Amino acid sequence: MAIKRVTNSWWHRWKIKRAGRKDGKLGIPSGDQAEISSFESGLVELGHHHLEQIRNAFANKIQSKEGEFNAGVQRLERIVSSFASEFERYAAKKKELGRDVVVHFSRFWYLIILSLIALGELALNFQAFQVFQKPLLLTLIMAMAIALGLPVSAHFIGVFVKQWPHPAWKTALLTLLFAAIGILCLSGINIARSEYLKLMDVTLAAHDEVLHQAFLMINLFVFAVAILMSYFAHDSDPDFEKLYNEVRSTDRLCHQTSDRILHLAGQIDSLRIRHQAEERLLQSVIRELIYLYRGENQRVRADAKLPVAFQNVPRTPQLGDVEQTQILRPMSEVQDILERWSRIQRPSSGLSSGGTA
Repeated sequence: MAIKRVTNSWWHRWKIKRAGRKDGKLGIPSGDQAEISSFESGLVELGHHHLEQIRNAFANKIQSKEGEFNAGVQRLERIVSSFASEFERYAAKKKELGRDVVVHFSRFWYLIILSLIALGELALNFQAFQVFQKPLLLTLIMAMAIALGLPVSAHFIGVFVKQWPHPAWKTALLTLLFAAIGILCLSGINIARSEYLKLMDVTLAAHDEVLHQAFLMINLFVFAVAILMSYFAHDSDPDFEKLYNEVRSTDRLCHQTSDRILHLAGQIDSLRIRHQAEERLLQSVIRELIYLYRGENQRVRADAKLPVAFQNVPRTPQLGDVEQTQILRPMSEVQDILERWSRIQRPSSGLSSGGTA
């Protein structure tokens, strides 16, 4: 009877008992035989093969994680060095200006609200542009172009007004141009919406003039709000704001990379613990099955004398560990990098509060 797997299942235990009774009736092993039976020997060899399979499977996983860990440490070194360089330039610019970055509105919420404005404009414009009676896809593209164009125009108008880059006359001209284009687009959209209501023969069309002015005022208000958000979401010095954003971005990368490294270290430790636990579990199962085989063998023997082979402790496969094929960067080195990074950050840097004033 061939045993293909070493498990502790009911079916497997039944097969082990059956093999033990069969060998016991045949007097295998003999009473004075010191060597274990071929069945018991095969069970041990099969267990050894299973342990090797477990070891190889965990070795591949652990070595993969160790490679990611080493790569992560190297990346963290580069990012921290980059952060130190950027922060030095940021601190020098801060000292030169005698102030920190002044940003009253979070960049995250600024982008979220602009996106919501664009989404709302898309819905309104799509309905209005149906007056042209064009295919659905073309109508959607036209509405999307205006929905994206208005927030983008408001963004640059707010930046121009806040930073007013040189030459001043060019900035003033671009600001007026973008504002005029935005207002003209809003007026055009309201005209299209009015025609759409007339086309649909809606009762509201009777109050077309009032609705036309109301929609225009609402759209102009939203346009002005987008400009104000852009104004308060940027610093008056573009170079200083750029340095500030670079420092914050690199700082976030440091956080993400360090978290990833610590997570990988935990995964490596967990894999090693699981590997040892699975090997010990399989070893105990093999020992239990051997004693089960011996017990059934002894019970059915004509000669009640215990065979010499059964007087010895069962020979089970030896536990091992995954061989380390590469030099793993020590955690002390990671801690040194993290300490160097933390020493760069100062409470007065504004990074802890998002750089807002």
